[in-house]
Amino acid sequence: LIAPSKEAVFPEHYPYPKAQVTAVEQVLALAPAHFPLVYPVQQLRQTQLRSFRLNDTHWSAFGGKIASVLVAEQLGCDRDATEALFQQDQYQGRQSIGDLGNKMYPPIFTEEFFLTSFFHHKFIRYDNCLPNFGRALVIENPNAVTDKHCLMFASSSGYTMLDYLVRIFRQITFIHTSGSIDEELCGLLQPDLLLSQTNARYVLRSPVFHYRLNL
Repeated sequence: LIAPSKEAVFPEHYPYPKAQVTAVEQVLALAPAHFPLVYPVQQLRQTQLRSFRLNDTHWSAFGGKIASVLVAEQLGCDRDATEALFQQDQYQGRQSIGDLGNKMYPPIFTEEFFLTSFFHHKFIRYDNCLPNFGRALVIENPNAVTDKHCLMFASSSGYTMLDYLVRIFRQITFIHTSGSIDEELCGLLQPDLLLSQTNARYVLRSPVFHYRLNL
């Protein structure tokens, strides 16, 4: 899963022209047709609620839901059933500062819509509490619709997806690596499913398969 940059989803609001060939487009061209790659530009353009936060580079909670549904489909889940799972979700607006808003002086706050009807935090079984790279979370939800364990090596965009993925898969093990994979950990945990997630701005450098997480 590659989380698109906001300017790729809404180029009409970005004042600079796109390069003739971007790094993400090079990656997409390299991927074989059968490769389970999710790059949801069009899906994030056509959403009921705003898919990106106004003063932030990351997608909104609703954008994270769209990505979760598409990823679950690639991992073998029925798309209609997954959509129905989130149909009753409730969102509420509140003033928020993002990673762009906090770079301004004075800081800029805007109204953003957050999921209020479900919180994955009560299902967290382990958290090493690191603030960024190397963060490790183990989340278990006995009421999930499948009994599968999904191991995800993800970036900051992956956190927004946890409220949705943990309702699909019984266990989520989340490692903040921007898509780089710890092969040793894969062998230790033996997950049913493996997800590598990064942000478009990180594809200038390829993820690695020898990342080492010291738990």
